[in-house]
Amino acid sequence: LEIDDTLAEAHTCLGGLHLYYDWDRPRAASELKRAIELSPSCASAHELYALCLELMGRPDEAMAEAERAQELDPLSPVICADVGIRHYCARRYDQAIKQYHQVLEMAPAFLLAHHFLWIAYERKGMYDAAVGECQKLLSLSGYPEGGAALAEVYARLGYRAAMQEQLKKMKELSARRPSLSWDIAGIYTFLGDTERAFDWLEKAYQDRNSLLPWTKLDPRFDPLRSDPRLQDLLRRMNFGVR
Repeated sequence: LEIDDTLAEAHTCLGGLHLYYDWDRPRAASELKRAIELSPSCASAHELYALCLELMGRPDEAMAEAERAQELDPLSPVICADVGIRHYCARRYDQAIKQYHQVLEMAPAFLLAHHFLWIAYERKGMYDAAVGECQKLLSLSGYPEGGAALAEVYARLGYRAAMQEQLKKMKELSARRPSLSWDIAGIYTFLGDTERAFDWLEKAYQDRNSLLPWTKLDPRFDPLRSDPRLQDLLRRMNFGVR
């Protein structure tokens, strides 16, 4: 940008860094708005700006930006999945599930779509389907045996036990993939283990986990909304309380 401050792509990348790593929403929004001004057809800028708007408590505008990004780049799995995520955060689970399936028609091995499909099914209580997506995630991550063990536990003991089994594998993987700390916190929240959920959220905070901003929006963390520790975490991230 010092060489040429009219490069929309550079403003977009900087906005993404401010959003996901610096957790500086105002600066992120400023950079992304500038990118859109310079290049209204920059799909990634619209996609990232959608998250900024949602974090500001403006979900309708966020959806409009996400849909605009999809119009501009309808073959991008990431951008199309983001439309599904907007529906998911709004608790429109059926629409989210439909969108994720459309994404997986384009990119069957796209982990993000399988991930959000898993938790959308979980939110609806569709546990057979949720376990199926967990199996696919483990298989695509190189651990098909973990998927088989998960299915066996689910068949014998049900979904809660299956999620406890999922935790074991995710903890093993988290040594090499620190980003899993946020999902581990989500599973502990589902299981009602609030203390361990906050332990892993704090680990995600210390690691500057790029997924952590979603904590403000993800329905999985609704049981923690009234806990002062979540409010404190969001304040430390400069995201405030929804």
